[in-house]
Amino acid sequence: MKNIKKILVCDNISESGLKALYEAGDFEIVKKGKLSPDELEKIIPEFDALLVRSGTKVGSKAIEKAKNLKIIARAGVGIDNIDLAAATEKGVLVINAPSGNTIAACEHTIGLILSLARKIPLADVSVKQGKWEKKKFLGVELYGKTAGIVGLGKIGFEVAKRLAGFQMKVIGFDPYLPKGAFSEYGIELVDFDTLVRTADIISVHVPKNEKTVNLFNYEVMSGMKKSAFLVNCSRGGIINEDDLVKILEEEKIKGAALDVFGKEPLERDDLRKLANIVLTPHLGASTVEAQEKVARSVAGDIVKFFEGEIPLSSCNFRISGEFPRDDYNLYVKLAEKLGSFLSQTTKGAETVKIVYGGEIAEWDRTPIKSAFLQGFLGNILDERVNLVNAVPVARKRGLRCEEAENPEKRNFLRYISVSSQSQSLKGIVYLKDVRLVEFNGFATDISMDGNLIVFSNRDIPGIIGKTGTLLGESGINIASMDVARREKNKTAFTIIKVDEIPSPETLEKIGEIEGISDVMLIKL
Repeated sequence: MKNIKKILVCDNISESGLKALYEAGDFEIVKKGKLSPDELEKIIPEFDALLVRSGTKVGSKAIEKAKNLKIIARAGVGIDNIDLAAATEKGVLVINAPSGNTIAACEHTIGLILSLARKIPLADVSVKQGKWEKKKFLGVELYGKTAGIVGLGKIGFEVAKRLAGFQMKVIGFDPYLPKGAFSEYGIELVDFDTLVRTADIISVHVPKNEKTVNLFNYEVMSGMKKSAFLVNCSRGGIINEDDLVKILEEEKIKGAALDVFGKEPLERDDLRKLANIVLTPHLGASTVEAQEKVARSVAGDIVKFFEGEIPLSSCNFRISGEFPRDDYNLYVKLAEKLGSFLSQTTKGAETVKIVYGGEIAEWDRTPIKSAFLQGFLGNILDERVNLVNAVPVARKRGLRCEEAENPEKRNFLRYISVSSQSQSLKGIVYLKDVRLVEFNGFATDISMDGNLIVFSNRDIPGIIGKTGTLLGESGINIASMDVARREKNKTAFTIIKVDEIPSPETLEKIGEIEGISDVMLIKL
């Protein structure tokens, strides 16, 4: 019987964009409109996934009550309507659609710029009122002017390219870009003050955070050219609206255009009454194509998530850098298995250690560390621990996780070693199988899944035979076995993979065989 996942779809999500969810056949989709916080809190407990746009606010109370929730998908770029910290602590993955509305937002920005430069909205109203006021709507050309782009992410970069097509000089400010970036496109990177002081048109394309809120205040806007235009098609709050009203009333800049606001829907009459401003109701992503793209993007990523993959669109669990994607997922799996194995053989660990061996030392290891801690903590805590919240949960419980690199490829091209105060393990991936190749310094080779019986024994004849006989008498089939030893007739470690879970009585009888000690059952 299939395990059907329930998905709550809020706001106005493109129906055709949800095709991947319908085709998967593993989901029950419940569609709602925009929900208030109280409405969301009442129904969220029964759902495994939540899909929203910007209308429904997903706060900490709703997340806390979401006992089955595993993923929140935002069909758009910004995630300021989702409490990311609460989701992370709860172990809920948050994803978005970082590229789906890029072209729509870019083109809307260009539309706002042209509306300002040529006074199109005012002229439209005038003509519809039966007037013909050509002189009143004298505009300015973009040709030869300087465009300043604040934030050269996907949307900012696309806007810059199109403004260059108008034969404008394009300058940009982005503190996260190296000097010379995008120079082949004719974009010159400058500091923020230079951009504000010299640009004829400033277009804002930055995320909303503590560094960007009120980025454009009265002082900054006072430093702009008197003939300049200011455009915000990113997030509300980047431009201080109180200060903008003063700046426009005092005609310290020529005009502004806003598609986003500090509070939406817009309630400020002082902004509406200004003659030198263009306002649109958050239309940046509002095209048929964009809505389908973002819905298709998050729907596909939800399917991937429930198939066991962390989508690259994750907002609270990042995978970066260059690496072989398929192999990477196998090493994440290996790390989780090693963590689970280690926790079942260790008692009272306060510190654990991971060594990234060979090529893995050059990868982004954050997901590998998270997977290891997920496996380690998952066996000892009664709360849900996964890749998203494993690191903060470990930190909260005082578990220290040390990391080290060993780039040498002497024995293995890639490997992961983990250890506690009393135990050490080393694992590799071989032909898409995760395998244990070292246990407490003893070389071994066994697949890390299913049920493993592990014990220390003297390396003498008869011990393995007696163990096999005992398991057979108990109705337990042996799938595979490995005996790890350093010297003949000395101490060895034996790992037996079995198809059934042995009873405590069976394990006790194995421990009573002469020469066997420290019998453990490892469930992977």
